[in-house]
Amino acid sequence: MKQVVDEGLQALLGTSSSGSSSSGAVRAYAEAYITRYSNSSLPQRASGVEMLALLDSSQKAAGVKALLAAAPSSSDSSSGNGSSSSGSSAVSWGVAFAAGPPSLLDCVAVHALLSGEGPLADAAAAEQWAGACAKAFPWSQHFGGQRRTQGGGDAQGVNGVVDALKALAVGDPKH
Repeated sequence: MKQVVDEGLQALLGTSSSGSSSSGAVRAYAEAYITRYSNSSLPQRASGVEMLALLDSSQKAAGVKALLAAAPSSSDSSSGNGSSSSGSSAVSWGVAFAAGPPSLLDCVAVHALLSGEGPLADAAAAEQWAGACAKAFPWSQHFGGQRRTQGGGDAQGVNGVVDALKALAVGDPKH
């Protein structure tokens, strides 16, 4: 099986069987990708460190550390403007990404990498990431932000309002 994978990697990377191994070439590619793109955006940083961790499990700790280094931090958690997804002054990111501040979906994807069963799974890191993202996205249900709707929006939220509106009756046209 390894031979088939090595041959496929050689064909993909355009390397020959002589010289460095194809897994070494893939690792070099992953490291070059991280060097070039890790400050472009959070998804690119996550892809690079996941790729490297897949190739070499001893790189897991470094990959997790690289993701946590990019985590948001709140300089004033009481500011209350709740617009941190647009890069407000209340939230700063560990890395100044060229593509701008990460979105909520980017943060959810990284949380999935850290909390899943993949090569970067780390429960403590996932909890740390979720806590940081809850401050950056206070309206987030996923991260349990302080300003999220309580109860998932059902009991007193949208469904509760609809039920209350149905119960309102100005007058019964039959009477």
